[in-house]
Amino acid sequence: PPGWHVPTAQEWEDLIQAVTGMNPGDGIATSYLTQPGGFQAVLEGIYYQNDTWSFQTGEPTATMFWTSSLLSGKPLARGMNSINLSVARYAGSKANAFPVRCVKD
Repeated sequence: PPGWHVPTAQEWEDLIQAVTGMNPGDGIATSYLTQPGGFQAVLEGIYYQNDTWSFQTGEPTATMFWTSSLLSGKPLARGMNSINLSVARYAGSKANAFPVRCVKD
């Protein structure tokens, strides 16, 4: 929406650092980024290639969020799951229907 933007990869790193005081991505997805009171990452599944839902029920649950950055020429997403408590980087396909986190300008 006007006055907001999809965060860059660096803005994701800044969020992780601000929330945890830890190295970006180290063991934080469930313990920090899924708690109420700020940004709450809900692990509700991943929709791949606009065709297939995965990781929405059972174990593990997961989600991916788009960034506005590229990695090796592909759009970069940040992924979280309930097994590996990090915030991984994922160079994905534009056909993946991942949610976005918006940041106020």
